[in-house]
Amino acid sequence: MKSLLLVFILTLSFAAFAEDDPPMSREDTHLDPNSVKSTAKYDEPGVDREDYLQQYEDEGQGQSIDPTIEKLDIKPVEPKRPIAANKLQKLKQISQLVSVNKSGVSPQVLKRPQGSGSIKGMGLTFKTNLQTGNASLSIPITTPPARAGLGPSLGLSYSSAGSQGVAGIGWSFGVAYIARQTDQGLPIYDNTVDRFIYGGGHELVRIDPSAEGEGALPSWFDVQHDFYYRAKLEGIFMRVFFKNAVGGGHPYWIAQDQSGTLYYFGADSGGVPDESALTCDENGERVFRWNLIEVKDTHGNKVQYVYEKNMGKSYLSEVRYNVKNSGNSEQYQHRIAINYDATREDVNTTYQTGYPISTAWRLSDIQVETDYTGSGGYQKVRHYEFDYVAGSFHTLLNKVKMFGKGSDHLPPVQFDYTEVVGTHNVLGMGDLYGEIIEMPNSPYHSIGDGRRDLLDVNGDGLPDIYETDPTTSGPIQQYLLNDGPGDGIRESSRTGMGDEQTFMLYNTNVRMMDIDGDGVTDLIHMPSVGEFKVYKTNCDSGTCVWEHYLTRTTNPHIDLTNDAENIKLVDINGDHLIDVVKTTGTQMQHWLNLGRYKDPNDPSKMAIGVFGHIDASGNISEEPITTCVLHKGIPIQFSDNRVKFADVNGDGLQDIVFVDYGTFVYWPNKGHGNWGTGDYCAAGTYGANRYIAMGSAPYFSSMDPSKIYLGDINGDGLADMFQVRANQVDVWLNKIDYFEDRAIISAPWGHQFTDRVRIADMNGSGSQDILWGDGGEYKYMDLTGGIKPRLINVVHNGLGGLTRINYAPSTEQYVAAKSDDPWSTTCPFPQQVVTEVVTRNQLHEPGWPETVLTKRYKYRNCYYDGKEHEFRGFGQTEEESVGDHQVPPNSVDYLTNGETLSKFATHYYYQGKGDVDVPGELDVDDEAFAGMEYMTENWVYDTGSARRFISKSFTSYGIRWLFDDNALAMDSEDLLHDAFHREVRFVYPRESHSFAYNTGYGSGTYSPSIPKFITEDTGENLISSPMIAVPLNTSSTDVVHFLNESRVDNYGHTKEKITHGQVGADITITAHSTYAKNAAAWIHGVCETWTTSSITDETKFNHTRSYYDG
Repeated sequence: MKSLLLVFILTLSFAAFAEDDPPMSREDTHLDPNSVKSTAKYDEPGVDREDYLQQYEDEGQGQSIDPTIEKLDIKPVEPKRPIAANKLQKLKQISQLVSVNKSGVSPQVLKRPQGSGSIKGMGLTFKTNLQTGNASLSIPITTPPARAGLGPSLGLSYSSAGSQGVAGIGWSFGVAYIARQTDQGLPIYDNTVDRFIYGGGHELVRIDPSAEGEGALPSWFDVQHDFYYRAKLEGIFMRVFFKNAVGGGHPYWIAQDQSGTLYYFGADSGGVPDESALTCDENGERVFRWNLIEVKDTHGNKVQYVYEKNMGKSYLSEVRYNVKNSGNSEQYQHRIAINYDATREDVNTTYQTGYPISTAWRLSDIQVETDYTGSGGYQKVRHYEFDYVAGSFHTLLNKVKMFGKGSDHLPPVQFDYTEVVGTHNVLGMGDLYGEIIEMPNSPYHSIGDGRRDLLDVNGDGLPDIYETDPTTSGPIQQYLLNDGPGDGIRESSRTGMGDEQTFMLYNTNVRMMDIDGDGVTDLIHMPSVGEFKVYKTNCDSGTCVWEHYLTRTTNPHIDLTNDAENIKLVDINGDHLIDVVKTTGTQMQHWLNLGRYKDPNDPSKMAIGVFGHIDASGNISEEPITTCVLHKGIPIQFSDNRVKFADVNGDGLQDIVFVDYGTFVYWPNKGHGNWGTGDYCAAGTYGANRYIAMGSAPYFSSMDPSKIYLGDINGDGLADMFQVRANQVDVWLNKIDYFEDRAIISAPWGHQFTDRVRIADMNGSGSQDILWGDGGEYKYMDLTGGIKPRLINVVHNGLGGLTRINYAPSTEQYVAAKSDDPWSTTCPFPQQVVTEVVTRNQLHEPGWPETVLTKRYKYRNCYYDGKEHEFRGFGQTEEESVGDHQVPPNSVDYLTNGETLSKFATHYYYQGKGDVDVPGELDVDDEAFAGMEYMTENWVYDTGSARRFISKSFTSYGIRWLFDDNALAMDSEDLLHDAFHREVRFVYPRESHSFAYNTGYGSGTYSPSIPKFITEDTGENLISSPMIAVPLNTSSTDVVHFLNESRVDNYGHTKEKITHGQVGADITITAHSTYAKNAAAWIHGVCETWTTSSITDETKFNHTRSYYDG
């Protein structure tokens, strides 16, 4: 029996065989209660704390409540001792001053998005791609051999950045698919407008069918109706065809690889659709995803994929291969049966498709079977069983067992997960951590009075304070930066922004919103009727200032001043651009932010700040998208503070919520102004019974909607609910269909008539915290304890080996580097990264010497692409390899006084920071270079902190433009197409330079000049090769330069591989290859191979030639 192979990879991978429908963000966390007394030093005078607290307790809000009570049934009571009239009047006056929330970091105004070297031992293989810092792990399913190699490739894949899947959080299982793209906005189900992705990671670009040349397309391609696609960033070199249904039926897809093998999505090779393999609405009209149904090679071999459907989701249920024709039927030698159970509690539903899709099943077991006799009777070869963590509401894969033909199994692979260690346990959800974290040098003034609030001023993912206060000394506009865990926001960091642009936060003509979707909140100012101005913070000089970004004419239908209480700013269509929504007595009105389109008045610019919609003619209209008035007993109006926005179901979209005493209902966001269950609901009608009611809705101790907050405070992606009382916080965790019984946590004492509580990630840990912004005593509570729960942190390989993975938020390393070596670029959203991996063989237990291998990682300069809404990873990562006395860190044993030293490697990556689709402008900042490692430096510590450099390598990439979607015969005034003109590009390592240092002699520096990158045309000819001086940490006489070159054709085939050896000293050896191509069949085969050298002229060594029959 073969052992269960476990492969662990430290990388964020866009798995080509992911199984989820639209991506969803699902994580988790916990808390702990700690009673803290607090008296604010800078609060408004005149309110007696003991009087107020006594009054609050008398109302039933401060009483001690048994946390084991399943449901509260608290009746409103009359206060026994009313507050004196003069004090009550004073409370009302102060309440009017301190009830303004203009936070610039709320989920409504700021939409938050969704290696080299290996160590082998005890059956595990660990690799790291340090560009993202995320961890992934895969478990392949071993299957019998396939005829001609055409068989399934099945396995489970784990990513620490992954969502909820059929095998639990972070895990995915399935095969290839093609789906509509959602990261630039929800689909509209127009096949000429929507974008598509292949396998979850390859964006497809529609190109001109004639681009391949005459006779290059297959005979079944219909030029009049079908579409031809290639990968935007080429590397898979497959061609993809969209087969439009002519005369009825479902459209489907066919992909073709370079062996001529065909992959059918949504229909079989005969064009017969299979609705069980489609993600679509109940009517089967709006298809979101086409799953792989059949694979067929040029010899007639097949792989067949069968699906079951439940609650809108397709589950792979069977795979058959090694076909044998028997009369009119087909028999398959091998079969893989995939079974699921319906016992999971966390049945999550997404509406990103525009209709509900639920994941209600989880993977139970996989049976691998073979028909040994050809009679159709299958016998088990092996099977896999999957066990899950008991008692957890969230599905967490715990063990994987592999059995043979009988009941015996290999020792299981087992996983442990990060979890919060706190003092408040919530049934099935783990602990909550209720520690109060104080900011020792807090700002002197409280938030919530309309003069100051939270805003990430410098875009580093840590909320700062921005204030506009004419009563303070210095400039009216000032900011106080957040230094992260420890210091937090300090009064001593107060910095003036200058008064060139003066705004007052409390004015209704000032709003905060991320108007262009770059992840940073902007300031919107409407100084006069008819126009508004947008400002962005610019911190390039070291001091942040407001910089004018653009001026727009105001949409005449939108009045953010007079209609402020009925208008909400929120992303309603998932494109990361904040839109405008308004409630009226007869309809809901929606104006989309059209920043993804070209400005019709100035086509050189985007229509950022233009609100309206695209009408049926493809033109911009200032009119709103209108729908019915939502109804729950009474019409839903945004002026009612019981109406809120939150992502209740965890699909990344903000839903409309109505919270009342014993009532919690929400209308899921289905995109483009469509709210709630059911079909489209027209304006002028009432949309009754379109909501979803949550069970166990709490009966609040006092129904003050301003003290009820919604937000994901345990990190699982679902909006939880909590109530802030005088000295306690009540937390109700979201369990999808209902709320768990409340957890009561001690909290700082605070006046209940103020609005100083904010929900924000104050320490950059990646979870939402509760902030009390009291002057002089800012403090917050991170209910996850600063960690991200439910990440795999221990892997037991079943053979005695153990691997432990440690994580930390990227902001932790960003803050640590600020004092001596600050980052050059930052990300507006924290990233959870792997910081250490320790692998042990545990041989010490039977008395043998144990081998311990450790790797540590430091990251720098993260980048978030605001246009593509993608995290582009880190520009620099330091990797430390620590050996022990059994295994040194590398092939050279560096020893000092008998101690093994660490070996270090610093990796440098391109991040694609420039314009993505500017014809003729190719540079390393092009998106196609994103994620490419261009330089690596190896070194060790010599003495003390001095570094001894060992070697450096530099890769000069070639970039080639292959196709342009502008070649299509499309309307030149198509605003969306013009705005997102795309090209197919190909990047490959053309030159690889290695510099080995003589570490025993000399010092100095040397900077040889080599190509930074090489641009080529479609004829494979060199266009340009700008040079760069690569700094070396040694003199020119103490370095040896090695060079390898490659020449590649337009299909990714290596035509020449040139090995120079030591430049200027060794002979040059060139390996040549030519290729035969059947264009219509898309078959590429090696024709000739031979080798030449620089000293033998044209003599061909190892010359081989292949012949093909067609």
